[in-house]
Amino acid sequence: MGHLTEKERIDWQCAAALRGMLQNFLLITGGPGTGKTTTVAKLLALYIYEYPHASVVAAAPTGKAVQRLGESLENSLASPHFHLDDPRIRRRLEDIPRATIHRLLGWQKGRTEFRHTGAHPLTYDLIIVDEASMVDVPLMAKLMAAVKDGAKLILMGDKDQLASVEVGSVFGDLCRSFARGGYLPREREVINRCILRPECHIPKTCEDDAAQPVLVELLRSRRFTADSAIGRLSAAAIGGRFQDVAALLKAGEVETGSVRVYEKPGVLHGETAERIGEYAAYIDEKDTRRALEKLDRFRILCAMRNGEYGVERMNVLVEQELTRRGCISPNGERLYHNKPLIIRQNNYDLGLFNGDTGVVRRSGGGLYFYYRTQDETETGVAKIPVEKLPRHEPLFAMTIHTSQGSEFDHVFLVLPPVTIPLLTRELFYTGITRAKKRVDICVPQDVLAYTLHRQVDRVSGVEERITPWE
Repeated sequence: MGHLTEKERIDWQCAAALRGMLQNFLLITGGPGTGKTTTVAKLLALYIYEYPHASVVAAAPTGKAVQRLGESLENSLASPHFHLDDPRIRRRLEDIPRATIHRLLGWQKGRTEFRHTGAHPLTYDLIIVDEASMVDVPLMAKLMAAVKDGAKLILMGDKDQLASVEVGSVFGDLCRSFARGGYLPREREVINRCILRPECHIPKTCEDDAAQPVLVELLRSRRFTADSAIGRLSAAAIGGRFQDVAALLKAGEVETGSVRVYEKPGVLHGETAERIGEYAAYIDEKDTRRALEKLDRFRILCAMRNGEYGVERMNVLVEQELTRRGCISPNGERLYHNKPLIIRQNNYDLGLFNGDTGVVRRSGGGLYFYYRTQDETETGVAKIPVEKLPRHEPLFAMTIHTSQGSEFDHVFLVLPPVTIPLLTRELFYTGITRAKKRVDICVPQDVLAYTLHRQVDRVSGVEERITPWE
C-alpha cells in the first residue's frame, strides 16, 4: 500500500458499510473500480445478519443498469476477498430482488402516477439504488416519497458522471451539498474498531463535531491505479486540466496500447474499419450466452446521435464494413442474423426495458432477439420473436449518455471535429471511464481543449435548499 496516499489507504468501504448501518439515508460516491457494489454487498451482509427478517430490494434507473448491478453483486460474492461463511446470509444476498425504479414503484399503464406513493409506500426496509446520477428530479422525488417511515435508502453512483438526460442533477447536487464530509468523534471511534488494520483507520483529522453523516466517497480505484494511463487521464479530465490531458495523450507518454488518440477527422473511417474487426468475436461465437458477453467487450461511443460523427452514421459504417468482410449478410433486411440491438422503450409485459441489449439470431427458421436475463433460466439467456420487439436501434455504436451503467474492455470514443455545446468534461470523463483496459479517442486538440474547459450547468435546486440548514 506504499504507493497510496493517506486518504486512499483509509478503508472507506468499511466506513460506508458501517455508516449505512448507523444512518437511514446515505450517499455512496466513487469513480470506476472504487468498489461501490462491493461496499453495498458488505452493507447488505451486515444488515441481513442484524435484521434477518427485514425486506431488501436493489434498484437502478434502467434495465441495463439493473443487469450490471446484479452481475456486480454476484461477482462480489464470488470474490475470494469477500469473506462470508454464513450460508443463510449468502443465500439471502443471492436472492435479493432487483428491479428498475419504475417497476419498483409500480408503473401503471395509461396512468401518470405510480402504484406506490407517500399514501401507499413501499414495504421494503432497505432500498439500494445504483447509478443514482442517472435519476432525474421527478423520479427521485417520487422514489423518496414512496419510502416508508423508518426504512433505509442508500443511493450510490459517480458524482462526476453525466447527470440524467431529463431535468436536474440530483445525485451530484446532493453530494456537493454534503461535501464538507467529516466524521463525528464517536462515529469515527466505532468505525475504527471494526477496521482491523490500523493504517486503514480514519485519522483524527477527519473528526468534525458538526459533521453530517450522509456521504462517503470511495477514493481508491481497484480498476485504475493512480499511475495507470486511463486512471491519470480520467482524473485530469474531470479536473479540467487540459495541459495534463494533452501531455498524457502524446505518443510515448502513456502505457503501450491502453490509450491512443487520433486528431485528424480524416483518420476516422480508416480507424473505424480497423477497430470494428473486434465485433467478429461475437459473430463467430456459436454459443449465444458467450456471444452476448463478447458483444460487450468493445463499443464505439459517440457524443451525438446525428451527423457525420454521430451514432446513426457510425452504425451504418460498421454494418457496411462487416458486410464487406462477409461477417454479416443483411440482404436489404432491417433485422438479420447477428444484428445487435438496444431496446429504446419499456415493455413490462415482455420484461424488456429501455437500455436492454442483445442480438438477433436465427433459430428454427425464424429470427429471435436473445438477451441476458436475471430470471431463473438454465442459460441466463431469454429470447422473443423479433416481431414482438418494442422500439429498438442498432447497437454497433451508442451515445455516451446511453453507455452510463455499462463497461467494456475496449472503447473507441468519437467526438466531432467542431465545438458544440454538448461537449463537456463530464461527457469526456464518462466516455473514457467506460473502458476497463483500453480507450482509443478520436478528437482534434482544439475540440479537446474546448471540451475540458466546459462543465455541465444543470442543477436540481437541491443544493440551494439544503445549504441554509447547515
